[in-house]
Amino acid sequence: MREKSQYSAAELIASAFMELMLEKPYPEITVTDIITRAGVARASFYRNYASTSDILDSTIDKAVADFGQTALPVLSTNDERAWRDLLFRYIYQFCEQHRRLATSRPDNIPILFTLMNSRIRELESQRSTAGIEDKYRITARAGAISNVIRVWMDGGMQETSEEIVNYIMSFVLSI
Repeated sequence: MREKSQYSAAELIASAFMELMLEKPYPEITVTDIITRAGVARASFYRNYASTSDILDSTIDKAVADFGQTALPVLSTNDERAWRDLLFRYIYQFCEQHRRLATSRPDNIPILFTLMNSRIRELESQRSTAGIEDKYRITARAGAISNVIRVWMDGGMQETSEEIVNYIMSFVLSI
């Protein structure tokens, strides 16, 4: 971890929370655990967050905002190159996060996936759509990708990232 002065209290708290997610089941993480790990005062915690679930929500919201900016535009197109770039980027990110969680706290993975999927559905529901195809295409594509990646990770990632991308590419543009 870098020196405290380089980070805001909110960043230190969020980072400490994610480190603890690697060590403990989410329901067992306390504010005391977080502030001790972050090296901040309890008042700093409550200036930035209302609870541990608030940190989780904030973390998921940041990830979904990134997803909305980078992935949603691609999910609505049939640009094969953009799709491949997106898939490789997200598979790499999921793999890194999964390796850390799976080797330490696999029971936290479903919580993260469920919240991410819920927020993505909320984000998608805010988009105006012309017809049934537009209304459900992005959700179907995102769901297919998420589920394939999740099953691949749960199965021990036997195939290479390239094989998974090629598999997803074999059907996703037809959705």
